[in-house]
Amino acid sequence: MKALIKRIPFEITKNLSQYFDVAYFLKFTLLFLILHYFHLFFVGLTNPGGQLYSSFLDHFLNYVSWIKTSVLFTANVIAHALGINSYLLLDSYVLKIYSGPGLFMAFPCAGLDVMSFWVAYVIADNKNNWQKKVYWCVAGVFFIWVINCCRVSLLLLALQNKWAVVTGVDQHAMFNVVAYSFVFLMIWLYSKKNETNEATTLQRHRFS
Repeated sequence: MKALIKRIPFEITKNLSQYFDVAYFLKFTLLFLILHYFHLFFVGLTNPGGQLYSSFLDHFLNYVSWIKTSVLFTANVIAHALGINSYLLLDSYVLKIYSGPGLFMAFPCAGLDVMSFWVAYVIADNKNNWQKKVYWCVAGVFFIWVINCCRVSLLLLALQNKWAVVTGVDQHAMFNVVAYSFVFLMIWLYSKKNETNEATTLQRHRFS
């Protein structure tokens, strides 16, 4: 009886591994959690009111601020191209319409969790070398950043034109839905690319 009980976890793991890559899932989850909590910890380090505040990190290595600023700056350029008379308040991360409403970009709006999800997915994969992983990570993060820029400019356009169908929606939730939809599309493309590479490698071995 004791031997049977000891074998149960092994049998469950064995059966799961036939249909589900347990090792990959655990690696992906661990990487995502590390990235997620690192971002939160870094925000604490660069918050002037925090107990662990580092002025050096805040002024010279504040990548969270760089992402937020770049999104707002690019969204402002797009907004002007759409005919919106807007301007930036970079110190407070606000994109505002002259004599009108504005947008404040908080930490959750920077899209770091979506970026972390994508990066964790690519790094956890064992089918590609590090050069290809870096390429896919950078391409995916850039694509997510572009989506965020377009989302902010669209929201500013909606505020100017009083489009309730847009302004009445939870913007953070809307961004997550759109961004994760594109992330799953990138995952599909990434998987198809891996399948193509594997097929090509297999053919080379057959004819070599």
